[in-house]
Amino acid sequence: MKYKIFDKEISGPFTIPSGIVTTEVSTIEKIANEIPEIGILTTKSIGPELRVGYREPIIAQIAPFSFINAVGLTNPGVEEFRKRISKIKIPRDKFLLISIFGGNEKEFRGVAETLFDFANGFELNISCPHTEKYGQTIGKDTAILEKIVKSISSLGKPVFVKISPNLDVK
Repeated sequence: MKYKIFDKEISGPFTIPSGIVTTEVSTIEKIANEIPEIGILTTKSIGPELRVGYREPIIAQIAPFSFINAVGLTNPGVEEFRKRISKIKIPRDKFLLISIFGGNEKEFRGVAETLFDFANGFELNISCPHTEKYGQTIGKDTAILEKIVKSISSLGKPVFVKISPNLDVK
């Protein structure tokens, strides 16, 4: 069975969320080639600059079968990620959703423009609750958020906004 997202036919109805699974492009490539049920490949969130993030452990079990994580937006930075992602081949029946973040509209747009040729769409990460200047800090201000969404949408690729359930945004 084939599935469709926007105008792209994909192999499966599932995705890998950004975060702790797709931290390396080799993992993205392996999932793309070996798990047909995953039709949407979501990358680790990528920002304008290298971020080391938090030291391990970054995952904690808070109850049986319940885990939380705090990665701290660890990423190699947009230029290094561009070099890495350009070296792998994503099958045509996969939708590459590149997760991006920034501290303002200009940073979001710069990251999106740099990765435009590799992405089928962009996920705007405004959900991270524990990194100052990013994530929920951006998501709390609807005027800034609207400006970011319009800016990235104007590039012509699908945009998904990753929001947090604990933001009180109308």
